[in-house]
Amino acid sequence: FDTSYKYFNIVLIIFGIIIAPYWAMITDAYIKKDLKWLKDSMKRLFNIWFFILSILCIMLLFAPYFISYWLDNKIKVPFILSLFTAIFVLQKSWNTILAYFANGIGKIKIQLYVSILGVFLYIPFSIILVKYLEMGLVGICIANIISLLPGSIIIYIQFKKVISEKANGIWNE
Repeated sequence: FDTSYKYFNIVLIIFGIIIAPYWAMITDAYIKKDLKWLKDSMKRLFNIWFFILSILCIMLLFAPYFISYWLDNKIKVPFILSLFTAIFVLQKSWNTILAYFANGIGKIKIQLYVSILGVFLYIPFSIILVKYLEMGLVGICIANIISLLPGSIIIYIQFKKVISEKANGIWNE
């Protein structure tokens, strides 16, 4: 898993450099009630996310060749592991966009709850997928994806509510 993750993590490193200034800019725009800037910036970040999707697809196609060359044919990474690692990296980039938005506007209660839920999902799913379904490293990668999935969906819903000024109750905390 580590070899596959290091290969695909290159995308997250570059994305991290691109997105780094957004947290402060989102905070500034939210304080100034500049919803147009927020909407435009988030649209730009989601467009970058779609670009990341295409880059990951290309990387996935070349993963066997690149990893083989990189490690001098000493380690073979199964395609299925590369596939789920790419999905995991894509999901992490999605969640990073949404976390920067939620953190930037100071609405983190839901993020806290889904993070705790993710911890409780990860352990049982890891055990089930690795031990009972005998999926090995792929099972651990899938458990990571499953544990992050509630946050991927719920924080996106919060984002849509806040950006459309329809957030109330816990969605606005």
